[in-house]
Amino acid sequence: MIPLKDNIKAKTFCIFNVALILSNITVYLLMLSLSSKEYMTVVMQYGFIPSSFSLPNLFSAMFIHGGFMHLLGNMLFLWIFGDNVEDRLGHLNFIIMYLTAGVVATLTHAVLDLNSNIPLIGASGAISGVIGSYFVLYPGAKILTLVPLGLFITVVALPAYIFLGIWFIIQLIYGFTALGAISEGGVAWWAHVGGFVVGYIWALPIKNSQRR
Repeated sequence: MIPLKDNIKAKTFCIFNVALILSNITVYLLMLSLSSKEYMTVVMQYGFIPSSFSLPNLFSAMFIHGGFMHLLGNMLFLWIFGDNVEDRLGHLNFIIMYLTAGVVATLTHAVLDLNSNIPLIGASGAISGVIGSYFVLYPGAKILTLVPLGLFITVVALPAYIFLGIWFIIQLIYGFTALGAISEGGVAWWAHVGGFVVGYIWALPIKNSQRR
């Protein structure tokens, strides 16, 4: 399932969400000019490697992507869900949540294989935090979704709690399936789970305050 848009319009200009998207795209474009060897040097230097803990790399790794589709998928989710979350959390609270979710996501993945020398890169852990907050704040929003059905593709409007609920279940299923192969690299499923939980918990006080 691929999200295309939601039906919620932000009431403010979400500057941090836009800045994050532009920053990720800029870093990717700059890295396109590098040779394969130079690219890997940057990944090893600024990605997060569990076996050699580096505090700055917890943050720098969030802005490095492994390819165009990696970047596109992450930025699509951030574009669709990030503005609404920033709108409800507030600008400063949003960026703090985003970075915190990214850090916790990375550490969640890292603790499963502390001896790994494979660098973790990408914004998906932080964006999973955005998804977790959106799940809490906009459960009834409609997500226009591209759904493949065998040889056919259809577009349906799914409630956010269904679309994001399915997304989270998929992360858990693949996460448990991949537990024995984390050291081999691939998608950091548990980073997504960790980030989602941070975003979910972060948004609860906002949701609860609106019920009073």
